[in-house]
Amino acid sequence: MATHQSTFHSFLQHVSHLTAAAAEPQEVLAKIVASLDEHLGHARASIRLHIHSKSVAMEGPGIQKANFVFSRPIAVRGREYGQLSVETHTPVGSPRDWMLTLDTLSQQLALYAERLELAENLRRAQAEISEIQASLQKRKALARASGIVARLKGTTLEAAERWIAAEAARRGRETQSFAEQLILHERLTRQFTGARHGKAAVAA
Repeated sequence: MATHQSTFHSFLQHVSHLTAAAAEPQEVLAKIVASLDEHLGHARASIRLHIHSKSVAMEGPGIQKANFVFSRPIAVRGREYGQLSVETHTPVGSPRDWMLTLDTLSQQLALYAERLELAENLRRAQAEISEIQASLQKRKALARASGIVARLKGTTLEAAERWIAAEAARRGRETQSFAEQLILHERLTRQFTGARHGKAAVAA
């Protein structure tokens, strides 16, 4: 009995290492299915996970005359991620040990799926933040450049913005890049003008 419990414990530890590794879900599930057969003896597992719009599935070879069949949803905190099914004709240890082990495996897979989903949510949120920041930077540059052009041309901000967009397109440039160039040119012009006035004041 102690040997069987040690086998179950070793299997679950191995699963913990697999789900913690930075590997593709398909590879992780394949190794779990293979490990279940290796540790627990002639067991066929079927694991299916659904994360966002992606589905990942792995299934071991078929078994004839299965004496033990286990099936559980892979779920955590009210969120269902898939299904775990296991069958074997030569179970190691008692059915109770199998049930406890596979219940734990189901929980491990659910936590793994949840972590993958949270990581994907974080990636999407970061991408959205980057897009918003880029958009704000573009609007900021365009607004500042429009103010410069409006002042120099004696026109409205709206007309200046249209001119910048049209001029950037004519030159084959991105609007933001052209606007930033205008801002830099205006800054350098001020610095040069200020330096020249400073030298004139010292000379006087």
